[in-house]
Amino acid sequence: LVHVSQLNYVGNHGLEIEGPSIHYVNAEAKRFKGKLFRLARKFKVVFEPFNGVFVENKSLTLSIHYKNLSTKKINLARGAFLAVVKSYVKRKWVIIRKGKKVWEIRPDTGWNKGSAVQLILQRISRENGKQFFPIYIGDDETDEDAFRIVRKNGFSVKVTNQPTRRSKAHFHLKSPAEVNIFLKRFVTLLKKTRASHNS
Repeated sequence: LVHVSQLNYVGNHGLEIEGPSIHYVNAEAKRFKGKLFRLARKFKVVFEPFNGVFVENKSLTLSIHYKNLSTKKINLARGAFLAVVKSYVKRKWVIIRKGKKVWEIRPDTGWNKGSAVQLILQRISRENGKQFFPIYIGDDETDEDAFRIVRKNGFSVKVTNQPTRRSKAHFHLKSPAEVNIFLKRFVTLLKKTRASHNS
């Protein structure tokens, strides 16, 4: 959809990466696809009576969205969700992460967004023979793994209107609109820096 050829695209919490010189799909997650498919079918049956819950099967991960669910029914839905997934968690097949009105389920592979960032940085450094200064911007709990990776040699930004000291991000912005302003200013500064070096 974005269709910019030189970008590295990362999906499914880092389990899939596609770019100019990289094609990566986590092997453990790939082997787990059948179990996730069956789990998705169970969730669709369980949540059929819940108007406002959407089960999204992303092949390597599952997302249970409940942003359209009545507030009164959230606890009931959470109980139904845990009843279905608890045996998978107990066997260490999956891990659960809570997002914004969503429960994320992914294979317990030890791989995350931070792992994906590390792989991309190593690949770029090896191919170009240069060190890079990574900037990572994210708004979800699952982005904390990536914040940890860029903490030493780059900087990270958490997008939230409720900043907390628990985040590993260096800075925070309040909204996507502020991210847009930041990126425009950053590009302007980059152009001025390059112009001064060339003059």
